Order: sequence, then C-alpha cells, then structure tokens
Amino acid sequence: MMIALALLIVVTFTDLLTLALKDISITIQYMSIVVFTILYCVIFDYESSRN
Repeated sequence: MMIALALLIVVTFTDLLTLALKDISITIQYMSIVVFTILYCVIFDYESSRN
C-alpha cells in the first residue's frame, strides 16, 4: 500500500514539477521528489500509529 502510494506521488509530482522547474537539472528534481516522498511516508506512518 505504501509503495503504491509513494509511486503514485512520485509520478504525479514529477510531471507537475517538470513543468514548473525546467531550469533545474533532472537529478535534483528526482532527489527532491525522493526526499519529499520519504518524508510524507514517515509522517503518514507516524500519524497512523498514533491513532
């Protein structure tokens, strides 16, 4: 479930950010996507375990 959610987020935000951040190299874009996806998954896990 988490992997599917992460992949969906990566695909969606990569398409959106590519349009907005054409000046930034593709490597930096992908690294930022990975970092934000991991951060989102950590926060989601934390919130899920809290309840």
